[in-house]
Amino acid sequence: MSNRGFTLIEIILIVGVLAVMFTIFSVNVTRDLNKANETKDKQAYSELIAAADAYVHSNHELSRELYSGTRNSYTVYVRDLRKSGYISNSYSNGNGVIADGVNIVVTRNSTTKVLEFKVNGV
Repeated sequence: MSNRGFTLIEIILIVGVLAVMFTIFSVNVTRDLNKANETKDKQAYSELIAAADAYVHSNHELSRELYSGTRNSYTVYVRDLRKSGYISNSYSNGNGVIADGVNIVVTRNSTTKVLEFKVNGV
């Protein structure tokens, strides 16, 4: 048996295989992280909409105005939801605390008279 070690071709081959494996791994990890962030954002939006819905319905005069048609839309700010206790001060979407200036526009659909919500500013 000889103790000559690895040849240059063998080392290049091993480095090439490791580079391909690393590339495949990093692409998959990046894709999975992006999916996780999208899921967190969707969940945060759903929670903001639920909080805005509760806020509107707890304010009887506002909900009466929206449902009766005297008012077509209302803007609920995150700061209002924080002050009224519907979300915590540290409420986050996974990418950081959601700013106070973010708003949810609540509109009443004229045909079905159902409230619709749209999150702005995130």
